Amino acid sequence: MKTDLALIVLSVAAVSLFAAAEELCPKMFGAGMPFLLSSVLYFSSKRPLFVAVPFAIVAGAAEDAVSSLPFVTAMSFFAMAAFACALLKTGVALASVFFPAAFQLWLWIWEPSIGNGVFARVLVSVPAGLFTAFAASAALSFAERKGGLDAA
Repeated sequence: MKTDLALIVLSVAAVSLFAAAEELCPKMFGAGMPFLLSSVLYFSSKRPLFVAVPFAIVAGAAEDAVSSLPFVTAMSFFAMAAFACALLKTGVALASVFFPAAFQLWLWIWEPSIGNGVFARVLVSVPAGLFTAFAASAALSFAERKGGLDAA
């Protein structure tokens, strides 16, 4: 019970801090730093599916709110990414190359106003995804160690 409460506190803190970091970091060619998506990929590779999917839904709702996206746009992609990462057992590094680029294509489907800039966004999102995956993984694993949570 104590561990479950600590995991909930870590999850809420991660969503809050990473949503703020996404909002504060500059956007290059329209693509921002995917801190929330990286935290979803971290949780889905380290935690069971019944923990990763609710975290992905909450993180997706925060992404929708921070980015002014239509409701459920990021939430649905984050949930699908959590399922895929957990079921395919991909590591965070491999998933952080594919999913940020796929997220930009997902946004292009739902927001055609992106127009011709979608390929620049995809190319920028790959190194941004790698950087944020490293930063989010380091921060979350440090918080798990200091909080006494064992990454399952």
